[in-house]
Parts: sequence; structure tokens; C-alpha cells
Amino acid sequence: MNVGGFMILWWMLSTAKGSSEMEMDSAFLMGMWSLNTWALTNIATGAVLAQQSEDPKLASFHQMNAGWNIVNAGLASAALVRPKEHDPRRLSKVFWINAGADVLYVLGGIALQSKGIEQDNTDWEGWGSSIVLQGSFLFVFDGIMGWSMYRYSTQAQK
Repeated sequence: MNVGGFMILWWMLSTAKGSSEMEMDSAFLMGMWSLNTWALTNIATGAVLAQQSEDPKLASFHQMNAGWNIVNAGLASAALVRPKEHDPRRLSKVFWINAGADVLYVLGGIALQSKGIEQDNTDWEGWGSSIVLQGSFLFVFDGIMGWSMYRYSTQAQK
């Protein structure tokens, strides 16, 4: 497991602790650091492996991993650069909505992958596989963040 994997695993375990053990802002920031680590790891490895791969489907897979994560890196970096007070109820809703969008990403990736197989288009196949992977990661990420922020919002109401 690489450094990014360890950081993500640490974040998942730390956000699962009792809400009294960690402040909401630090949980949010750790989530953004984890997303940024995932994104930068995918950009770096995707860019290199897309160029080195002799298999066109794998090259397309890595190409999409790099491209997709430019957006993730931008969102996570923006949240880290301009930290502000966060409303856990609002954040929880945003993460739950994002989790719904992530399901659509996965379904779209499956459709693109299937169409690629059907039409013997290795680019579509590789891109679709990458979108399934990225959407699945984001679904887990947004689900954990939504649940974590929801916990803080209910705690704030008490």
C-alpha cells in the first residue's frame, strides 16, 4: 500500500471515532487532505503510466485517472487554501448529494465500458473502467464524509 493509501485508511479510521474525540473542522480538513492525496497520486501515476503503457486500454485507463483527478485536486486544494467555518448540516447534505452523483458516475462508466467492448473501442473501455474506479472511490469518500458531518450536525443540535 502506498503513502496515499495509508493516509486514506488513517482518515477513514479516524473519522469513525466517537465525535467527541475529534472536532468537525479537523475531520473536514483531514477528509480534504485525503482527497487531495488520492487526487495527486492518481495524477502523477496516471500521467506516467498512460505514457508507458503499451496496452491502449490501460493507457486510456491511466489517462482518465489523471484527468479526472485534476478536478478532485482543485476542489480539495480550494477547501484547504481558504479554510473557513463549516456548517456540518450543510456539508452533510452536499456530501450526500455528491454520493448520489457518484452512483451516476459509476453507471456512466459501466455504460461507456460496455459500449467500448461492443464497438471494440479500447479508449472507451479504459476510460469507462477508470470512471467506475473513480466514482466508486468518491462514493465511499462522500458517504463517509456525509456520515461524519451528519454526526457533527446532530451533536451541535443537542
